[in-house]
Amino acid sequence: MQVEAVTTKWRVPPLDLSAVSVLTNEAERRWAHGGEPTRRGDTVVSSTKKISYGADGLPVDPRDWTRANVWTWLINLAQSEGLDISPELAQKFPMNGKALCLMSLDMYLSRVPVGGKMLYRDFRVRLARAMSL
Repeated sequence: MQVEAVTTKWRVPPLDLSAVSVLTNEAERRWAHGGEPTRRGDTVVSSTKKISYGADGLPVDPRDWTRANVWTWLINLAQSEGLDISPELAQKFPMNGKALCLMSLDMYLSRVPVGGKMLYRDFRVRLARAMSL
């Protein structure tokens, strides 16, 4: 019995790019999410969501907080409540507002034994206020 070697060359068809357009305005139209947000007074206007800011300069809704907003909140609250302000305090919360929403009281207390309950309460009051709006 004889086995014949089959040599088949696979041929890949060329890529047809005739239907692809690289116009800038078309790419912007496909991928843009409403353009860059603009700031009017104390509100950032975007096509998806309006972010309102409180008197302390932080967004009213804690779920919109960035990592820098969380650090600002920690430092301001520590100063007003007389907590120890140290660089380690901000390093214990390397997260944004959405991550803070997922934290329990025990998680706050494990990071800040003295003052964790106060941080938790203040954050929950802000979150409840924002959700009621």
